[in-house]
Amino acid sequence: MRKIFYLAMVAVTAIFAGCANDEDALLPNDSLKDTPINVDVLVSGINTRAGYDNTSQPTMLYLSIDQNGTNYDYTNVVMKHEGGSWVAYESDATDAAKKQLLWEGSEVNVIVTAATFPLPKASTSYALSVQTDQSTAEGIKASDHLYYYSNAVTPSTGGISLGLNHIMSKISVQLTLGTEYEASETNPITSVTAFGASTGATYSPGARTPWSAGSNVSKITLIPSVAYDKNKRTATYEAILVPQTIAENAFGIEIRIGEKTYEWTSAEAFTLTGGTNHTLEMTVGNASSENIN
Repeated sequence: MRKIFYLAMVAVTAIFAGCANDEDALLPNDSLKDTPINVDVLVSGINTRAGYDNTSQPTMLYLSIDQNGTNYDYTNVVMKHEGGSWVAYESDATDAAKKQLLWEGSEVNVIVTAATFPLPKASTSYALSVQTDQSTAEGIKASDHLYYYSNAVTPSTGGISLGLNHIMSKISVQLTLGTEYEASETNPITSVTAFGASTGATYSPGARTPWSAGSNVSKITLIPSVAYDKNKRTATYEAILVPQTIAENAFGIEIRIGEKTYEWTSAEAFTLTGGTNHTLEMTVGNASSENIN
């Protein structure tokens, strides 16, 4: 009897072991856990001659990934575009160490924020500004701030595609010179500037009123964006401005041609909307007129 009882116990043990193995086989295997996060960048929205777009992307940005409060959360990670790929770094210092970004898993969507400006962990508002001299490509890009946010990014082996948006406002000043300049073979315009606009503001994404312009008002020099057409006597200039509403008789455009200065001032309040191109069409010289779009 003892021998028979012993064999029976062995058989029962084998049965339970088999059941346990079957249960392990049914447990989900999250193959995405601890795999690297790849990052891709796109730029959408308004186009500028010298600003950012899909053919001229920023070479550095800041990235935060919230994976539900786990040890896989990443805040204000510096991303640099190197060798055709985006590489994570501990900081923006030249000797900063590289950083590996990993997925926590594949079961829950995550929150992703990215920008061309720093994203401190405790901040929900950001102080942004534009350059007063935007007559160069460097000045335009330093003013062309980009931002991305999504609270529903699905973890995948394909990584994260960041669709960066232009959050600033753009003005395009389309100039037609009067007939007194018809003999000009080259562009006679010396400079084009915007006046009356604040150059700094606080940006609070997600707020009902995301922009709060500062009081630092300065003239802003525009960059030529469309070459001078001597037959039509036309040229276009542009700049990036802070989104804001400017009081009546305060915002305007100044055009210098040699020793002459032409000035247009908006008689009405002028609103600059984020992510929007505002076009001003003006005739400079005799029979001067302006159209605002």
